[in-house]
Amino acid sequence: MEKKLTQEQRLLYALQQGIGVTPIYALQALGIYRLSARIFDLREKGYDIKTSMKTVKTAFGDTADVAVYRLEE
Repeated sequence: MEKKLTQEQRLLYALQQGIGVTPIYALQALGIYRLSARIFDLREKGYDIKTSMKTVKTAFGDTADVAVYRLEE
């Protein structure tokens, strides 16, 4: 039986690939609903994860600001 990666492992892999992870990316691509909790866990383990904000268009035509997380080298 193959061992599945944890949410934390999937998130760390994406960050290490240079992907700027947003909440919608985390949900759709990584299956992570509570992204900020996983970011907190990785920061507690010493990973230097930076947060920036990005304005995106919503399904209703207005805009919203969302967090983008990146791993610092």
